[in-house]
Amino acid sequence: ADASGLAFEALQKAKANGTDVLLIDTAPGDPASQTAAVARADLVIVPSGAARLDLARVWATVDAVGQAVPSVVLLNRVDPRTRTYADTRAVLEAEGVPSFTTAIPRREAFNVLAGSWPTPAQLGPWADVAAEIQEMTQR
Repeated sequence: ADASGLAFEALQKAKANGTDVLLIDTAPGDPASQTAAVARADLVIVPSGAARLDLARVWATVDAVGQAVPSVVLLNRVDPRTRTYADTRAVLEAEGVPSFTTAIPRREAFNVLAGSWPTPAQLGPWADVAAEIQEMTQR
């Protein structure tokens, strides 16, 4: 099946099981799966680093999503102590692009958690992002 078919199948299965939240992670540069996911989304999360090249992809994604579905940028693998991070926050605000208050810092500990079920203590900022998502979707 193509990516859009897989997204549709996952959505149907989630609805049948009474799932409240379904996250669909699409590959960057795959317009077919992104379009299919956005068509069924209540919220689009646009992950990004804090470099200028990363922001170029953010603009393209936000433009592609349009106004039909709310989108919000999640700054990921960043160092909040840097000028690059501060500049990125300022640009997002100046352009009126919503972003999570929480940013995911660059930490080696997150890399080693891949494929495991983290404990609440290991989730750290991810738990804060989850709380922000819950708040956004309850409005």
